[in-house]
Amino acid sequence: MSTASLPQTHRWLMGLYFFLASLAVLFLSAILAMLLVRSSDLRPEPPLPVNVPASLWLSAVFLVVISLGLDRAVAALRRERQTQFRLAIVGVWLAVLGFLWLQFAGLTVLLERHNQSPARDPRSYGLVYALVMLHAVHVVGGLPPLAIVTWRGFRGRYDHEWNTGPRACAIYWHFLGLVWLALLGTFACLH
Repeated sequence: MSTASLPQTHRWLMGLYFFLASLAVLFLSAILAMLLVRSSDLRPEPPLPVNVPASLWLSAVFLVVISLGLDRAVAALRRERQTQFRLAIVGVWLAVLGFLWLQFAGLTVLLERHNQSPARDPRSYGLVYALVMLHAVHVVGGLPPLAIVTWRGFRGRYDHEWNTGPRACAIYWHFLGLVWLALLGTFACLH
């Protein structure tokens, strides 16, 4: 079956899956590069252990809430419950704001710890900061589609037959959550 014979919604979702697969390779490569740099540096002193700020750990809870809220929104659309959809989307936005606030606080602490570390060894906080920022760029990239889904949803543009936008948004934010958990797991190994 050629892609031209697939319905448009399937082609959109297939494109999203290819995009997410390429992002997965990017994040996996970045994690492996960080681990390689930390382990193969020829400096006599080992890299400092990394203490990830509590706000970054707590932000994972907000990503779970975002994912669950988007799942709830899609389920509401499939049952033609527009009010439940709108409430779920508002909850998602509140969780997004909480996530962004916690991330900003965590990045500020990481930068302070990097600046206070002896010799400002980039193998420690510099690499962690770079990976968190890489994730942050993709979070910011997920905000416009979420805004479009919200705008269209509040105008009643989605229903049980047409909900590809909210489904794609949910899939993307699920991916961001999984990547964040993988990053936190990696950071935990550096402690």
